[in-house]
Formats: sequence, structure tokens, C-alpha cells
Amino acid sequence: MKHWIATNQLGHLDDIKVGELLELVVNSAAVGVWDWHVQTGEVILNDLWAKMIGYQLEELEPIHVETWFGLLHPDDLATAHHLLEECWQGKTEIFRCETRVRHKDGHWVWVQDTGKVVERDAAGHPLRMVGTHVDISHQKETDQRLKDAANLLRNVLDAATELGIIATDTDGVITLFNAGAERMLGYRAAELVGRQSPAIFHLASEVERRGLELSRLVGKPIEGFRVFVHQPEIYGSETREWTYVHKDGAQFPVSLVVTTMRSEEGEILGYLGIAENILARKVAEESLRDSEARLRGLFELSPVGIALNDMETGDFIEVNDALLAPSGYSKEEFVRLSYWDITPREYEPQEVIQLENLRAQGHYGPYEKEYIRKDGSRYPVLLRGLRIYDSKGKPYIWSIIEDISERKRVERMKSEFISVVSHELRTPLTAISGSLGLILGGALGPVNEGTLHMLKIAQSNSHRLSYLINDLLDMEKLVAGKMHFDMQVQPFAPLLEHAIEANRAYGMERQVRLELDEPVPQVMIRTDSMRFQQILSNLLSNAIKFSPEQGQVHISAKVKTGFVRVTVRDEGPGIPAKFRNRIFQKFSQADSSDSRQKGGTGLGLAITKELVQRMDGIIDFESEEGKGASFWFCLPVMRSNTKRQQTEQSGES
Repeated sequence: MKHWIATNQLGHLDDIKVGELLELVVNSAAVGVWDWHVQTGEVILNDLWAKMIGYQLEELEPIHVETWFGLLHPDDLATAHHLLEECWQGKTEIFRCETRVRHKDGHWVWVQDTGKVVERDAAGHPLRMVGTHVDISHQKETDQRLKDAANLLRNVLDAATELGIIATDTDGVITLFNAGAERMLGYRAAELVGRQSPAIFHLASEVERRGLELSRLVGKPIEGFRVFVHQPEIYGSETREWTYVHKDGAQFPVSLVVTTMRSEEGEILGYLGIAENILARKVAEESLRDSEARLRGLFELSPVGIALNDMETGDFIEVNDALLAPSGYSKEEFVRLSYWDITPREYEPQEVIQLENLRAQGHYGPYEKEYIRKDGSRYPVLLRGLRIYDSKGKPYIWSIIEDISERKRVERMKSEFISVVSHELRTPLTAISGSLGLILGGALGPVNEGTLHMLKIAQSNSHRLSYLINDLLDMEKLVAGKMHFDMQVQPFAPLLEHAIEANRAYGMERQVRLELDEPVPQVMIRTDSMRFQQILSNLLSNAIKFSPEQGQVHISAKVKTGFVRVTVRDEGPGIPAKFRNRIFQKFSQADSSDSRQKGGTGLGLAITKELVQRMDGIIDFESEEGKGASFWFCLPVMRSNTKRQQTEQSGES
């Protein structure tokens, strides 16, 4: 303060004591003091003014008003000059200005300058100003944080367009009504804030009913606005469903969370309500309940067996009565069974293929197998199913499991009938065909043209009837389990190549070329070579028969997961969608008129499927109408060389 005392030329002891007292007060308050001689520009500062911005007073000497202005932030200069001018002209008595001053280390310090003109000349021009310089950086930071927090809160409230956020004071008068509440209820904030209670958009009957509940609970009357805040005051918050009433009178359900707002000392400042419109959720829940009820009804009353399995473990989770009835098990017993407790192990190869289809395509089947009853007997079933996921992504299998015992019994009766008829027809038909052959061969002498034509038609029909009878007898043997299979381990490639060569002449007759894709897997299979030829001949003859002239039939073979897969692909018209689920049934033909022109008994594919399955294989097809069809069958590769062949064929699989 020595500069301050010297400037004012305090010469008396009492004055010095006053100066010392003033210095003590200024230092205690951490206030910078300045004395500005306006006409000369000289400025006298105290030590605290300089220390506030990181300097020793000596570093700033000689001190001029430009020293001061040179430390101000460029953006604040115009404001400072304007406020000084206002003070000089007497428009304001006190000069007050918040500015940024550059600290010695380069950062900016917010200060508040307060000053006053203490001397003027005869014309009223300022001669001298004195004032203080206070560091308000902390206050500015606090103000900025509060401003940022307020902006953030405002942005959050504005962004919450799907939530109605409503605050009230302790008397229940609305103090905050965000954009989401405006959108939800149809009121503008200006209509409600400071004027209304939330009761305006509540059903009075609902509030009264809740009040009675609370009154019985606590043993004293709870009514009006207290209905909403009684529980939050005790527990901090409460979540309940209420009915809101829109400004236009429409009603809708909301989930309302009411929270008590308190000061740090625990004093209640007001209440905050956050409401979510749950109408869509309620509608969805109701729809879901209806769907579940319908599904449960279908599940329980379905005449066909239905099961839900865990895809990872195979465990049964749900089964219906139609599935339990033929099994002999109760529901409690059935769901404790493992998959292989009811499925014979000989179906394992088919199960592997069906599981692969399920993983790759999301569904499996239809395919036939047997189930084991509780008493150990078996019964045939037809299965198909699809993969589903729960809300957490866990996979399950829904399966439709049809007991086909009655169907099999009817088929057996039909087969027995066909067998009897076929055997009875075979002997006279052989005699008729032989006689026609002799007559056409000239054994009885020349035949005129008209008779010859009729005899050829009769011979063609007798041959066709012979093919039908042979197919019927083959089918009868297969169904009855009387067909003999001479199963031997033999190389796969020669069998495939022989079958193609055996059908090449038929292809040439129809002007259709057979193409074998290379390479052919060099694996060993256990099969009946004659039945293998019959399978492939049926597939190749069908492909040739339905191919256009100059068309091609492609044959390919690949090894995959222990099976060799043979595919026969044609360029024909494809298989109509409505016929696909019947294609392997007996006497099935896509177009009777076309099939009659092409020839065929309608039994070839049914026989082929039976032959494949009897050799532990599986058969299926893929087709796009108008773009041909691909029939394929899989037979097991001998286990001794499966691993080596999988390695060799890995690039092809």
C-alpha cells in the first residue's frame, strides 16, 4: 500500500493509521485497488491487483492506463470503454464492468472492476477515478456450470417428446410442463404452469378410489393432491398406472412415476411426475394374450401331436395330449424322456440329416420314422418342424408329429389287395403278350394292315400293363418287407458310371445328353448294386423323359458328413408347387394327360424312395417351376474311409 499512501500524500499520524487500517481491510478481502489519473493516464495499483494476474507490482512499472487496457481480452475492450464513457458523462455514478484479464501464464482471469470518479475539473471532465478489482473466475465457472446444467436439463426435457414430465410445488400447482406433456395431453405449458393442478387431466373417480385405498391403509383421510404424493413422501417415489384425459376428452392409460424433490437438508421442494403413454403396450399385451389363448387352444385340442424341444439339448419342454395318447406316457413322464428314449437308434443317420436341414434352412421334414411306446412296442410317425427363438435369442424346435398307424394299416390293406390282383393278372397277361408276339411275328400267317395296327396297340398296352404289374409287385414287396437286398461293400464310382451308361441309349432316343460332373468321389458304400441301378435308372429316366429335345441331364456326386450325395438335375418344366408334397406318393402324377403322353406308372418315385430308405439313405428334391428339377439321394459312406474321403473332398463339399 506504500504507493497508495504516497499518492495521497498522507502526512499526519492519524491519516497513516487510517491508511494502515484500510490496507488491512483490503488485504483481508483480497481486493485489488487502482487509482487512475485520467488526464495523464498514470495508474497506481496495489500488490494484490498485480498478484491476481500472476505479476509482482515491479514487473508492471511504469504503470499507465494502456498497461491496464493491454491486459484486457480484445472482445471486452469495447464494453469497458463504453461503460467508462457512461460514467464520465455522469449517466452512471458507479463504473461496473466484468472483463477478462490475461494472466502472466497466458490464461484469462475474470475480474469485476468497480470504480467512481472522485475528481472533476471546472468543466466537469473527469480528473481522477479510484476503484477495486475482484477475481470472479470461480463465480463465473460456477455460473457456467449452472448454465450448462440448465441447458442440459432443458435439452433433456425438450428431447423427451414421448414422456410427459410435470413438476409441481408443495401445494400441487404445476411449475414445469415439458414438450412431451404438451404433446401427450394437448395443453400448452402457458395454460397450466402456475395456474393448475395435475388433477385437470386425471379422472376424478380414479383419484377418489385410490384415496379410499390409501385412507384404509394409513387409517386417516387421504384425498385430493395428497393421493399422488403420500407414498412418494414416505418411499421416495411411486409408480402406478393411471388414466390421463386429453384436452379433447380422449382417455388413455399411462405409467406415472412420482418422485419427491428435496433440498440437501431434506426439506420438500416439490414433486416430479414422469408419465409414459402405455396405450400401445396395452393393446399389444391384449393382442398377445388373445394370440396365446388361440395358440393354447390349438395346441391342446389339435388332433395331431405337437412338441416343443430345446434345440441345444433336445429336451422336451411342452407336449400336447395328441402326442401323448399313442405313446402310453403321462405328460410328466414324457417330458423327462431323452430324445433317444422314444426314437430307435437305427434312425440316427436320418436324424443327422434332418438336424442339418433345420440348422441350414430353419425347418426340417416331413419324414417318417418310428416312436417307442411305454410298453416297448413301436408305431410309425410323420414329423416336420421349424426353428424358433425366444426373446433372448435362445433356439427351440416346434414339431408336428402325426401318428400314421391308421394310414399305414390302410396302405397295407391296399397293398395286399394290389398284390392279389397283380398275381392274378400276371399269368393271363403273360399268355396274352406271348400270343400277340407270335401273331405279330407271322406265326399264324400274314395280317392285314388294319388288324396289324390294332394288334400293335394291344401289344403296347399289354407291355405297359406288365410294367405296372411289375412296379406294383415291387412296391408290395417293399411295403411287406419281403424284397431281398444283397448288401455288399463296393466302390461307388463304377456303380454310378454303369447306371449312366445303361440309360445313355434312352437319352439318345429322346435326344437328351447325359453329363457326369467330375470328379466322382472314390469312396466305398454298402449297397445292393441291382437296387442302386434301379434307383438311378428311375431318376435318370424321369429326367430324360421330361427334358426338352437337345437338352442335358447333369449328374453329380459329392461326399458330405459321412454320406455320398448323388444329384440328377434336368432342364424340364419343373414340378408344380401344388404337387410337391405328393411327389413320392404312390400313383402320383403332376399332370395325368402329360404323364400319359410321356409314359409311366406313377410308382417309380415311390419305389425309389422306399429303396433308398431301406439302404439307410434319404431322398428329396429341389425345383423351381419352369426351370427344371434336381432329385438327390444320400447313402452312407463306409466309416473306415469316411475321414480320409472328407479330407480329400473338403474342397468340393
